[in-house]
This record gives sequence, structure tokens and C-alpha cells, in this order.
Amino acid sequence: VMGTLAYMPPEQARGEVDAIGPRSDVYAIGAMLYHLLAGSAPYMEPGAGHSPIEVLRRLRDGAPVAIATLAKGVPEELIAIADKAMTRDAARRYASSAELAE
Repeated sequence: VMGTLAYMPPEQARGEVDAIGPRSDVYAIGAMLYHLLAGSAPYMEPGAGHSPIEVLRRLRDGAPVAIATLAKGVPEELIAIADKAMTRDAARRYASSAELAE
């Protein structure tokens, strides 16, 4: 597995090289938006140290902590955009970064 763990999509974390494509990039953009909104990278609790193996396990096991749990007052529309960009099912993500931007 190669990449920045907290920002990589589940398919990349699982080593599914053939599944990586534009929707994987959408996931990474969503993870950056998550970081900006929540104040910490996905799968990494603020102030806690996590080994790369722990971050990878969290990524493979499920979704990160909800943005609304970590940061109050974030507009629901932005949370919805980040959530759709980071959905674990790649087919349900925005099809491209251009679509996400729209």
C-alpha cells in the first residue's frame, strides 16, 4: 500500500490497484475537505498519536468519525459534500473532481 494513509480511498488501502481511478481522487479531495472542516485528518483523532498500521486498520474497517461530532457549526451542505466524496462505495462518489467542484 502506497500513499498518504489518512487521505487514500478504501480501494487503495486494500491494494485494489485496478479499482483506482478518478473517483479515488475525489475521495482524496473529500478527505482534504474533511480535514479542513473537522480540524484533523480522517481516521486521526486530534491530539492522539497513531501508528501507520492503526490508521490503515481504521481506514479499512469503516468510515471516519463524523465531521459534526468533531466540529460544531459546520454547514450541513459542506458536510454532505465531504460525505459523498468520501463514501466507501466508489460508485456513489462524485464521478470526477469537476463534478465535485460543481
